[in-house]
Amino acid sequence: MSANKYSTAIEQNNDRGKPPHSKFQQWLNSLTDSLGEVTALEINTTFVEEITKEQFIPWQVYQEIYLISRQQLQQIQIHSDLCDRYLQLRRQLELAYTLLLIDPASEFYDSEQEAQAKQNLTILSQSNSEWERLPTQLPEPIPDPTKQTTVSVFNLLDNYYFLRTLRQLATVKQSLDQQNQLLNLKNNNSPAIYAQTKIQLDGKIFNCYSQAILTHPHQSQILNLHQNSIFWGEKQWSSLFKTIINLIAKKKKI
Repeated sequence: MSANKYSTAIEQNNDRGKPPHSKFQQWLNSLTDSLGEVTALEINTTFVEEITKEQFIPWQVYQEIYLISRQQLQQIQIHSDLCDRYLQLRRQLELAYTLLLIDPASEFYDSEQEAQAKQNLTILSQSNSEWERLPTQLPEPIPDPTKQTTVSVFNLLDNYYFLRTLRQLATVKQSLDQQNQLLNLKNNNSPAIYAQTKIQLDGKIFNCYSQAILTHPHQSQILNLHQNSIFWGEKQWSSLFKTIINLIAKKKKI
């Protein structure tokens, strides 16, 4: 793989050094990018004791991903099946910053670090490389007062393109965190998801049901809830697509 071809959404951005002209344009760019990444609608029916509010806090997400390492994942008891995927989040975070360092149009461009950053780029752009051995170039989440740094984490989090990358990584991490909980529950023989439906853009539909639902005393209620979720999920999904496409079409006419 060459150093200027990447497989993830954050690696496909060719306009990092060209800030959008307006907040609306930034928002529209994000929607367009998200639309290009959507491959399927997934609906899961599960039961939890408490629903917690999801909130994107950039610095918190940055710190959590920055600290990811094999040793740390073992300490916080991440399931072994997911460790490599967590590590990819750390690689992509490093890669996103490296791309800014070598872009002359970026506010983070550093001629002194450019040579090293380009060497790192060839390694970071390959998921199966020994990228973990590279010394990080990312600013620390909590700056060391004894060290003099030119870029603070707060400058970085104020960058539109890096922040968009971080939001995408946060979504993936949240999904991995949920999978980790499910795997731990499965180890305790406690099914968490009773029904799952995936509707792909090519028209294929996949339904998956837990064996536990066959003898569950509330089987009919669970299935009804799941069918209702599919119905409303499809409607919301279709409405969202139409809205985004209309906005893009109107923008092109301006």
